[in-house]
Amino acid sequence: MMQLLKDKALGSLMAALLTCGMATPVAAQEADAVAQEPAQAAPEPAGQAADAAPVVRSAHGTPAGLPLAILPLQEGVPLRAADPESVILWPGGARVTAHEELPTRTEQNVTEAFFVVPGGARDLEISVEGGRLVRWSSTPCFLPAQGGLAHERQEAVDNLRALRGERAMLRAVLETWTTRPLQLPGLDPEQLASRLENRVPALMSRLDQVNDIIQALEQVEKSRPPLSDKGQKVLLELQDAGASVVVRYRYTLPDCGWQPRYIFDAIPDETGVGAKVRVRLEASVRQFSGMDWRKSRLFLALRPHDVVAPPELPQWIVDEAPAVGAPRKMYFRASAAGPDGAAAPQNAVLRADRQDARWEVAVPGLPQGESVVTLRDEVWTAALERVARPDEDDGRVWLTAVAELPAGSVWPAGEAAFQLEGIPAGEHTFAVKDGRARLFFGVDPRVTVSVLADGRRRGEAGIVNRRRQWSWAWEYTVNNGRPTPVQVRLESPCPHIVDRNVNVTYDDTPKAGIDEKNNCLFWLLDVPAEGKADVRHGLTITAPVDKKINPVAP
Repeated sequence: MMQLLKDKALGSLMAALLTCGMATPVAAQEADAVAQEPAQAAPEPAGQAADAAPVVRSAHGTPAGLPLAILPLQEGVPLRAADPESVILWPGGARVTAHEELPTRTEQNVTEAFFVVPGGARDLEISVEGGRLVRWSSTPCFLPAQGGLAHERQEAVDNLRALRGERAMLRAVLETWTTRPLQLPGLDPEQLASRLENRVPALMSRLDQVNDIIQALEQVEKSRPPLSDKGQKVLLELQDAGASVVVRYRYTLPDCGWQPRYIFDAIPDETGVGAKVRVRLEASVRQFSGMDWRKSRLFLALRPHDVVAPPELPQWIVDEAPAVGAPRKMYFRASAAGPDGAAAPQNAVLRADRQDARWEVAVPGLPQGESVVTLRDEVWTAALERVARPDEDDGRVWLTAVAELPAGSVWPAGEAAFQLEGIPAGEHTFAVKDGRARLFFGVDPRVTVSVLADGRRRGEAGIVNRRRQWSWAWEYTVNNGRPTPVQVRLESPCPHIVDRNVNVTYDDTPKAGIDEKNNCLFWLLDVPAEGKADVRHGLTITAPVDKKINPVAP
């Protein structure tokens, strides 16, 4: 039986190869001689399959023959969710608003109308014009995915199915031809060997080609997520309604949303002190509703809608000596929404006259899948800063920029890609704090810091006047390899003392400034062109002999 199937497959394959121009009429005759019966259900090779017959659907919208217990839909009404009138997207979902004029149907003194929404829709709100809504109910229904993304994925699935069938047929033919001699009428063994010598390499080459195409299509299939074919039929029971009613409704979709993403590109000026920074704010939008939104007004809301209650107030504990290393909560708030002083591009307009800030996209509609919308594209003038936080193993100097933003401008926190004169420098998070934006552009390779620790002061403990003490000292040398002077902010951690009986003293040259907000010491060093600048930093910590502490320098 297995051999008969192989022979049938061989005949079908050779007929298909003849159609493609890959086999001669003689080879087709040989294949027909091998096949004892005509093939009944051999799969077509890729690209040669006939057009598939249209799927017959029953009255309730399911493929004919599928046993789904679903209420039938009204005859003559296409099974399709309405294109939204407007959509508000936020990071965790989307709020969809739609309206339709629906025909009514009256049976046994009950007037009904219905519409269809995606299966994931929730928080449905309905209002009716031209009648009074008594009650409504929803029932699952089959709602085939619509739009370009669904078509692309189905096309990949169909091609994969055909190619996998061709691959199975090629493997069967090759196995038949290479495992047993074929006895074909009219061919002696020498003729058969010659023909097999020509045909087998071609079939093996075609099999390799099919395998490569299948791998590529499988990647396409994975990149096109499966779309739900589930919907909800919403049935309305009405009173005082005419032949039709206008229904407006809203619902929430969880498989949609957006996230802000930035691209910063800094171009330093000739002095190296300032820079022009091109800022592009993009919205990474995801839309997996099961259909394309064709004419919908789109709004991208900034305010998170998943937080509805304020946090609990923290406990305020006053103690002489709180626990060392107790976590300290810090809250960062983006600049408040208000009248925006910066220009927005033409494809998105910021509207900040509501409780939340939102952009309206100028071009209506949004196809399924993932897309990017540019919200703002402008140039900032920023001051360049070089920051060093060295230790004995790390002497890098980091290039940063600080921009003062107009009061009330809206820049949501998000992921950011940083570039320096068009060359990618890396990625980091971005957030506006106190009206200032700090940007990061990686390491300046021509400015470095060398660190030398004083071998006599490396934290060894001693006792002086009945107090224990620990001392450290370092020498920092900032080296500038650039032909222009630079300013470097050298930073060192400041010990955080939580016990009033523990003291710290400093011995610095030059004297350090104290940044209380960031809890660090800093020096602003003007380093000459192709020159260097030195800093000596020393500190001593003292504590009563009965204090069981053992400070360790970072």
